[in-house]
Amino acid sequence: MVQKNKAIWIEPFIINNMEIKSALVADDEKDLCMLLKIQLKRIGIQASIVNSIGELQAQFDPKEHDLVFLDINFPDGNGIDMIPFLKRQKKGLVIIVISAYNSSIEHYDVFRDNSSVYFLAKPFSHDDVSEIIEKVVS
Repeated sequence: MVQKNKAIWIEPFIINNMEIKSALVADDEKDLCMLLKIQLKRIGIQASIVNSIGELQAQFDPKEHDLVFLDINFPDGNGIDMIPFLKRQKKGLVIIVISAYNSSIEHYDVFRDNSSVYFLAKPFSHDDVSEIIEKVVS
C-alpha cells in the first residue's frame, strides 16, 4: 500500500521480480544527490552517491544496486553512454535518467528501445520522485 504525499510505503518495491533495496544516484550536482538520497531513504530505499562517470564505473555494484538515478551531463562524459554498460552489469536494472535538458530527450534511442529506462525532469519535487517510482513498480 502506498500513501501518496506522505512517503509511507508498506509493501516493498518490486521491479522485474527484484525487491528494490538500494539505489545509486549519479549526478555531478552534490546538493541534488543529497536531497535525492534523503527522499529515497524516506521511502525505504538506501542510496549511495557518485559524482562522475569515472566514479559510476568504479562504484556501480550489480549485487548492491537495484536502481540507478543517472544524470546526462557530467564533466567527464555523458550518462546516456553509460546505460549499455550498466545494463550489461545487471539484467533487469531500472535506470531513471534525470536531467534539466528534457527537450532533447526524445532524440535518444535508449528511451524508445528500452522499457526499463525512465525520465525524470529537473527540477523535481519529492512527489515527482514518489510518482516515478510508483510508475516503475506498477
